[in-house]
Amino acid sequence: MSANPAESFRAKSLLALCQALRGDMALASVQMEKCDGLAERNDSSWSNDSYILSMARILVLANSGDADALLHTAATLRQIDGGGDHLQYAADVATVQAHVLCGDIDEAVCLAGDLLACGSSRGHSMVRALLASLYFDTLLLRGEPRRALAVLSACAPSASRLVCLEAKRAMALEMMGDHRSVLRVTQPCVGRLAEHGLRAAASIMLVRGVAQHRLGEAGRARRSLADGFRIAARAHLSLNAFIGLARTDLDEVAPLISDVVPGVRTVLARLEEYRGILPDPPSPSFVPNLTSREESLAWSIYYGASNKDISEKDGVSVNTVKTQLSTLYRKLGVSSREQALTFLEERDFFMTEINENFIPSDTEKS
Repeated sequence: MSANPAESFRAKSLLALCQALRGDMALASVQMEKCDGLAERNDSSWSNDSYILSMARILVLANSGDADALLHTAATLRQIDGGGDHLQYAADVATVQAHVLCGDIDEAVCLAGDLLACGSSRGHSMVRALLASLYFDTLLLRGEPRRALAVLSACAPSASRLVCLEAKRAMALEMMGDHRSVLRVTQPCVGRLAEHGLRAAASIMLVRGVAQHRLGEAGRARRSLADGFRIAARAHLSLNAFIGLARTDLDEVAPLISDVVPGVRTVLARLEEYRGILPDPPSPSFVPNLTSREESLAWSIYYGASNKDISEKDGVSVNTVKTQLSTLYRKLGVSSREQALTFLEERDFFMTEINENFIPSDTEKS
């Protein structure tokens, strides 16, 4: 570190941001306090005008759940002299996070959607990655896992260390009850867990633990959940680090690890409290698990194909198509094509990929 106070402030600010991005909120908080101390002794404007320190502060405050302080930080960013679009964008993202923490999910969805529609012309890649992650979580919190997956499908294969796409995808799949797919999409992450930020690593192990528990794999679930909560405790991560799981009832897994990880019931109680302030989903958002054949039939009737069209395309008889459609209808609890389409459309089954690449492809893989 340089003996020059201004250079020391900049170095510590950068260190705070790096630690916050990694997910080590305890160390990031220590560096932020040192920065504030340097600013107080030398020039108070340093703290207010530092974009890097403000970004570290946003991540730490989001983790601690301090919505009021986030809004204050957003206001400070907007007041920086000569601030460009990237400052306004960061301030808006902090505002989205504050709405999420307060349970104002509809407001957060609308604001995040508007910001993402701006494309990559505003905001740095790190901030856009954070916003895309927030948008995904808000859709889960609103009970729309299929729409969340559609947003995720638009993300480039790589993302910043803020976001693990596989962990996000697994959260949506868990909400949809597809526990096997949760394990499948996160298995590659387990082998390279050290390459992830602590926040992503904790989320991966927690969602895997829940899926394993639902599949009756008690021993594996216990190990995964214990690892996830230990990582979270070591980094001083709060429930906000895995807030996308708030719609998933985690209380049933607490007995598996309460004797291994102290304080786990306190964390889950806070998650339950947060769940209590969320609005009810606007409509049921879940679709029974369909076979690949049933999914193909659903898309065929969505595009208006007749039974004859389907039989010719798939090389089966018309009677076979009728039988398969009847099976699909029974699984959905409906009795006609029209009812099946309405059921699936209300649950976002036919949600198509979004064209906008919310997370740029040139950022670092989590």
